Amino acid sequence: MSENKKIYLKKILIFNAALIASVAITWIVLSLMSRSGLFFCIFKVTTGLYCPGCGGTRAVGELLSFHPLKSFKINPIPIILIIYITYYEVSWIQALFAGKTVFIETKQYRIISYVLSILLAVFIVLFFIIRNFLLVKYHIDPIGDFYPPV
Repeated sequence: MSENKKIYLKKILIFNAALIASVAITWIVLSLMSRSGLFFCIFKVTTGLYCPGCGGTRAVGELLSFHPLKSFKINPIPIILIIYITYYEVSWIQALFAGKTVFIETKQYRIISYVLSILLAVFIVLFFIIRNFLLVKYHIDPIGDFYPPV
């Protein structure tokens, strides 16, 4: 392995370690705050509706407890983000072993990145609209904060 690949691999490993550590610390802090009543969603309190992130901490908790379907029912955004981030991680590693250290400058990567980002944003907006429509119109509340879970 060339010296550039080793340096690039080291940067990827450091980035991944920092990402995992920050996600773990954030999840622990948010879990402790939500259980103690210190953490609440301002959007939910003022509007009576869920924001796209409501239930995200519980969804991650269920995912870490090996209940992916329950996690997806509470809030699918964490699972979608894991898939999204995994795609980029795999792309970086593929580029590394293909001998490219700056793969993000390719036109194909920029197009795919742009399309995936748009799809992610559209999914989050649609999720927000559909979840709150079901909550208001049919009293379907998978989180159970307003009505008993279905």
